Amino acid sequence: MKLRFLAIATFTFLTMGTVLAGPFEDGVAADNRGDYAIALSIFRRLAAGGDANAQLRLSMMYDRGRGVSRNSTEELKWLRAAARKGNAQAQSNLGVAYTKGQGVVQDDVRAYAWFSISAQAGNEAAMTNRNVVEKRMTPKQIADAQQLTLVCLQRLWKCD
Repeated sequence: MKLRFLAIATFTFLTMGTVLAGPFEDGVAADNRGDYAIALSIFRRLAAGGDANAQLRLSMMYDRGRGVSRNSTEELKWLRAAARKGNAQAQSNLGVAYTKGQGVVQDDVRAYAWFSISAQAGNEAAMTNRNVVEKRMTPKQIADAQQLTLVCLQRLWKCD
């Protein structure tokens, strides 16, 4: 009886990592080990199903050219999808895109709004970035950005 219990306990312990890992974690592991084809396949499937974390990871793959050609249109498509689902990192990354004019027209008002939304979700880096952007904005731009932030929040981040 003890031997059977020990065998079951050992099997359970050895397979626990597999049982606890899901498709997203499998995609992250594949991406981290450089197996971009597998990561891309997993993230595409999950992103198409609405997984905001997978949408963010897919946008990062298009940004960095990991397993795909760099493509700012696809990057922004998935980044916006994740941001609109409430992913704070995607919201902050969208703020960076507007700050730098990466794939979009440079727009400090929109950058400020996306940083503010991300900061409200607890992203401290977004708060820092918003404060940096704010220093180069006029009082009118700041007021416009604050108004846009409210509109975005009321529409559940659908402000782009």
